[in-house]
Amino acid sequence: MAASNQDPKPAVVPFDDRTRRIFELRELIRTGRYCPDPREVARAILEHARTAPALDDAPAAPAAAFEPSRFIVRAAPAASAQDRARAAS
Repeated sequence: MAASNQDPKPAVVPFDDRTRRIFELRELIRTGRYCPDPREVARAILEHARTAPALDDAPAAPAAAFEPSRFIVRAAPAASAQDRARAAS
C-alpha cells in the first residue's frame, strides 16, 4: 500500500452559514452599521457564565497591587523649536 503524500487539510475551506455570517458582520462593521443590542450581549455573557465549567478550587495567584499611576495620562512634553520647524515644512 503506497503512502499518501496529500495534506490532510483541504485546500479550500467549505463555504457555510458561519462563513456567510462572518462576511455579513465584517461588511456591517466596515460600513459602520453594526449596532449590537447591549442587552443581548449581556444576556449571552451571562448564559455563557452559567454554562461554563467552574474554575478549579485551587488558590488563585495573588492579585497585583493596584497602582493608580498606571491609569494617569500625562501631557506630552512641549515640542522643541526644531520639531515645530520640521512640522511646519
